[in-house]
Amino acid sequence: MIEILVSTALFAMMSAGIYVLYTAMLGTYAKGELRAEVQQNARVAMAQIVQDLRGAGYDPTGTLAVVTLPPNAAVRAAQGTCLSFIGVTAPGGAETSVQISYMFDASETTLHRRVDSWIAAPTNAFTGGSFQPLSQSIQSVQFTYYDADGAALALTSQSAPEFCPPASTGTTPTPPQLSYEDLRRVRRVGITLRAQARPPGGADEVYILTSDVDLRNR
Repeated sequence: MIEILVSTALFAMMSAGIYVLYTAMLGTYAKGELRAEVQQNARVAMAQIVQDLRGAGYDPTGTLAVVTLPPNAAVRAAQGTCLSFIGVTAPGGAETSVQISYMFDASETTLHRRVDSWIAAPTNAFTGGSFQPLSQSIQSVQFTYYDADGAALALTSQSAPEFCPPASTGTTPTPPQLSYEDLRRVRRVGITLRAQARPPGGADEVYILTSDVDLRNR
């Protein structure tokens, strides 16, 4: 009887140790998976933004000269968490001008991307796009704008606010942004992405990614 009790106790201790080790391994694996996902979300978003910004201002179809809704500038709206600019796409190999916009939605922790096509005369406007989720688990996004001398351009409240992307009307107040004059002075854009997620019962996984993009066509 004593031998049975001792054996049972030893087996219970071994089982408990194995269980603790197993749960620790699962936690480590889950944490590693979450870390990889958070980093991938930030990298995908940053790669797309950088790729688009490198083509900012390239206007193969000459839209800037005739676009109806101002401003007639490569960067058309610039806020801390929203950016809209003229870019380019090549469907079927033919390059055409488009309006590309990025907007961060803090309530959804999601970065959205929108592409508006150029509609020629008599409309002469960019339209038809809608914001699509680009990357999730994004905690914050910050765009910083610099002039040719490397000085940061200040975001201020405008007496005639513009919307991002540009729109003729809006229903909500717009946050601080660049004026028409400063939009034309942008030569470089700094981007900071903070991705964050929390595993069950664990600490936050945080990944911060930064980049600076010179506007080659400015």
